[in-house]
Parts: sequence; C-alpha cells; structure tokens
Amino acid sequence: MKQCLKVSRSAPICHVTPREQLNENTAYIDGSMIYGSSPTDLLKFREGRTGFLKMNRFNNQVVLPFDQSKCPHKDKCTASFTAGDIRANLFIGLSSLHILFAREHNRLGFLG
Repeated sequence: MKQCLKVSRSAPICHVTPREQLNENTAYIDGSMIYGSSPTDLLKFREGRTGFLKMNRFNNQVVLPFDQSKCPHKDKCTASFTAGDIRANLFIGLSSLHILFAREHNRLGFLG
C-alpha cells in the first residue's frame, strides 16, 4: 500500500501567481521543530521538571523517542520518531537534524 504525503496549499484564484505551500507550524525561527508549537507539545517532549528532552537508546545510540501510535504491529514496525515537527520522519537528513538538536539541547542542559 502506497502512502501519500499531505501537502497543504493555498486556494486557487484565477489570474494570479502560482499557489504557495503553507507553513503548518510557525513561521518563526523559534525552535518549534524541537520543542513543538504549543505548551502541550512541550510537555509531551520533556522529561518532567528537569527540562531535558526525552530520548531513547537504540543500537547503542541516543535517538528521539519512537512514535508508538504509528506502530500497530510491533514486529512489522519501522522506526518512526516523535519530534516537535511532524516532518521529522520524511527523510534521514531531517531526522538527523532533529536528533542533533535534541542531543545538543540535553548536552547544554547538563552543562548548566
């Protein structure tokens, strides 16, 4: 079964420029790809009161938490990460950046 990628676009209007892709997160450079776009998201990604971000250990590596909701059959599951941005699993480069930023957040928190 093929899965399609959901892409939001502006509504078509006659005699104007091409349709634009919409930003479904925030338009600010604010770290929402790491922390989410709402206080609810932030609580979902944090380790209690410490401020550290939740991480998993997989093959001796520290990675983002796995998204259990997208895995109905554990034996047939592929890795799907939970991050502040729903696009974290689109391709390995973006997943790598999410992991890098989350690790750096926790490293800086440990130093402070």
